[in-house]
Amino acid sequence: MAIVRTAAPVVGLGVLLELPPRWALGLDAAFIPTQTLPLGPGTVDVDLLSVAPTTCVRVLGARRAIRLAACASFAFGLVRARGHGFTHEASATRPWLAAGAGLVGMGPLVGSLGWTARVAAFVPTNEESFAIEGIDGVAYAPPRVGGIGSLGLVWASN
Repeated sequence: MAIVRTAAPVVGLGVLLELPPRWALGLDAAFIPTQTLPLGPGTVDVDLLSVAPTTCVRVLGARRAIRLAACASFAFGLVRARGHGFTHEASATRPWLAAGAGLVGMGPLVGSLGWTARVAAFVPTNEESFAIEGIDGVAYAPPRVGGIGSLGLVWASN
């Protein structure tokens, strides 16, 4: 996920409820584990926890078959930063808000088990950043556009 740094691992969980004839409502939660970013004589540990309500419309395929949906979401969460190796070590937590859009592909595997693939872009709506007083530079500033890609398994109830 390109939110904390160029590429970072993400732990996520999502729920998607498909509604006839072509709509779906979902809720995604994501956690980017601690990423250590260098700054001057020390480092800053940054992590992110977010949730995103999502609305999708199926654009290709039929329910219970291979299908593609276009989705829009608004993510909100918290970015935490902790400085290490500085004269005054400190930590801070700031809000993270972003509008997102993407595509989700889904299809059956065996029985109720299926696959999903997702790509999405997020545009942060706030300009929160972390800096250390007395040190030139910024430890973390949100990118203008962030992205996420994921592969997963889904369980479809009948």
